[in-house]
Amino acid sequence: MRGLSFRFSAKIRPFLWAFALLAAASGCVAFTYTAYYAEKKEMLSYLLQQAAMTADLRLNEIFVRGRDRTPQKALMEILKAERGMPLTAIDIVKAREEMQRLPWVKTVEIERRLPHFLLINLTD
Repeated sequence: MRGLSFRFSAKIRPFLWAFALLAAASGCVAFTYTAYYAEKKEMLSYLLQQAAMTADLRLNEIFVRGRDRTPQKALMEILKAERGMPLTAIDIVKAREEMQRLPWVKTVEIERRLPHFLLINLTD
């Protein structure tokens, strides 16, 4: 009695590889939505902030260039930044997106300038 042989034709083989890669990628994406991943992500964020504090990467000053019409208070409310907080605790991507929505703002660039500064380049 011959054993089962799973040989696929040369035409089908590339589709099987594509399906296997798609299944693996889907599994990776699904993993990012699990509670385990969320817990590890939070812990990693906490460890990064602690490392920044240990390395003395604290926010001392915020420099804003190009602000003419946009109120300073509006920018500070979006940043939610306080003197002495870790520079890594500021979500500059989210802050940039929110600043883009302000009425007078055309473009925004936010940069961390280690060890103690945050630079905001605005075009009103």
